[in-house]
Amino acid sequence: MKSAAPMFVLGLRDGILVGIDDVENGLSCGCVCPGCHSPLIARKGGRRAHHFAHKPGEDCGGGVETSIHMLAKDVLAKSRKIMLPSVTISLREGGGPWRVHGPQLVELDDVVLERRTGHIIPDVVCVADGRELFVEIAVTHPVEAAKVSTIREMGVSAIEVNLSNEDRASSKQHIEAIIVNGTNLKKWLFHSPTAVLERELRGKVEALPLTDRGLATHADNCPLPAREWRGKPYANVMWDCPGCIWSVDMDSEYQYCAGRHARPSLEKRGMKPEWHYLES
Repeated sequence: MKSAAPMFVLGLRDGILVGIDDVENGLSCGCVCPGCHSPLIARKGGRRAHHFAHKPGEDCGGGVETSIHMLAKDVLAKSRKIMLPSVTISLREGGGPWRVHGPQLVELDDVVLERRTGHIIPDVVCVADGRELFVEIAVTHPVEAAKVSTIREMGVSAIEVNLSNEDRASSKQHIEAIIVNGTNLKKWLFHSPTAVLERELRGKVEALPLTDRGLATHADNCPLPAREWRGKPYANVMWDCPGCIWSVDMDSEYQYCAGRHARPSLEKRGMKPEWHYLES
């Protein structure tokens, strides 16, 4: 849960980001707010979690967010790597997500904090294999829809790290672990390579008509085929389709399948059909 008080655990000392446990108590900590650069007080008593605070009446309201943005940049620049979350696509409007690949550790060539790129200022700009990756750190609120729309128009891959429900007094090490190695609090705002793939494959989803035969419902003309009767391919939608990697979605009339026409597109890209369906 969020801490009730506007406390934070990171301050600037001689231009370097330091944690509350690494400084002396009180004003002698020698730290300033990363947001407004006014002096901070290190409060390291016995009743509350150790934290930095402004002098009474001087809280700028942006110190926590700025400090975590700086930490993200520092830790990514130091580690030169980031664990990216799973990538999913949707092959039909309203259908469940398909996972293209699982979490992936990426080596970084460069890391820049809050550099204007086009009409927006991403929190962190990373460069990997010559391509930019925007990292947005959500501390008080998620990334605005307008910014996400601009990112999509730019065609640059971007992830959001959602720290809005993390305690403001979380340790520096805890925040570092989330930013570098965690995946649970990360999501893709836009993934450029799979956006192209998704658009192409959506046009290759086939609607297989459903037919009731006795107590079973069949999707005729299954491309695998899952079953055959007198040389005619079909699938039992209760037993065959739910576990099939090519099953996209189903409604009262059709089983939507990507097995016949999506396979060649994947093979042209050198991709193996190793996806699996994820419950939405």
